[in-house]
Amino acid sequence: MTRNLIISALALFVLGACGKDNFQTTPQVKVKSLNGNLIPVGGGLVINLEATDKEGDLSEGELVYFPKLLNVRRLAPNIPDYTPVTQGIPKFPDNSKTDLELRLDRNFIYKDINARTGEDKNDTINVRIVVKDRAGNTSDTTTTETIVLLGQ
Repeated sequence: MTRNLIISALALFVLGACGKDNFQTTPQVKVKSLNGNLIPVGGGLVINLEATDKEGDLSEGELVYFPKLLNVRRLAPNIPDYTPVTQGIPKFPDNSKTDLELRLDRNFIYKDINARTGEDKNDTINVRIVVKDRAGNTSDTTTTETIVLLGQ
């Protein structure tokens, strides 16, 4: 009797687990790759992302990114700190899984460092990213690995 009960419970557990997918109502985003960790003067940063959403309503949602300064040295005088940037996600057919590409020009994300004569002016950052679907659900934050923007 207990053997049949255990087998029945195990069968129900397996059937229940098979019916679930990995997608959630809240969007999920992760960094798939970067075009490199060292961005030269005149270069750009390309961040490839994978986003999932159970309802598939990421199209025409929002992508918010926030470069985070990791330098110990302060920014040069009159240089403002980073602020979050929101940009629209283009329209595409609704899909529960999609790839997104974020392209950032080095000149747009580089901040001049307060450096002594002879010191490098490299800027070390990571980029924090969130996606928001059309229903207003927001993903957790994903963060890139450390990126060095070469100074002039």
